[in-house]
Amino acid sequence: MLDKIKDIQLNLNGSKTNYYTGQYSRNNFAKKDFQYTDTLKCSEAVQYIMQKKWQIKELFFLSGKNLSVSFVASEIEFHTIIDTNELNSLSKIDYSISSEKEVHDEKKKLTAFISLDITEKDSKGKNIESELPGIKMLIKRLFSLNIENELNSNDSTVLNNLFDDIIEFISFDMSYINYSLFEFIAKLTGSKINVAPIENNPLITLNKIQVEKV
Repeated sequence: MLDKIKDIQLNLNGSKTNYYTGQYSRNNFAKKDFQYTDTLKCSEAVQYIMQKKWQIKELFFLSGKNLSVSFVASEIEFHTIIDTNELNSLSKIDYSISSEKEVHDEKKKLTAFISLDITEKDSKGKNIESELPGIKMLIKRLFSLNIENELNSNDSTVLNNLFDDIIEFISFDMSYINYSLFEFIAKLTGSKINVAPIENNPLITLNKIQVEKV
């Protein structure tokens, strides 16, 4: 399955270690940033992402078969790590979702860390809104809190209330993100993601909000 990644030749620059280079090797990785090349554009996986108007920022293996993906969709940056050993039984996924904004003459980056259950609708195509209005409403709401550093599980009451009245919009957007990401991984690896059944109502949890100057 993963050997198919060998066919995707990346033009990568950088010198840090432990990132996926585009030539898959279990024991030898070199960290490098992801840039498009003519050969890469010919790949089915990247053509799919380009049609979505997404930008892949980084794509690498942390260790073993843990695939780390960072991408930008509708000017919002997403990052997740997927254990490719679990593609046939995926039930939950974690994301960090980041956006930058000028606040009181300072440029700040806000990152929301969320966890969500995977549902059957996340693995099937739908007519959905690619501009992510629900996620943008959440980010606007988070910036309005004027957080200096972070809110975490100790502030669970505040975090839980932030989803009030927009949870359906967020769920809708994340279904689109999941579906598109799963399609990309399927085209990249040749292996389809199969969703594990969710017995109860699927949950989206806001775990932490972090703000930093950039």
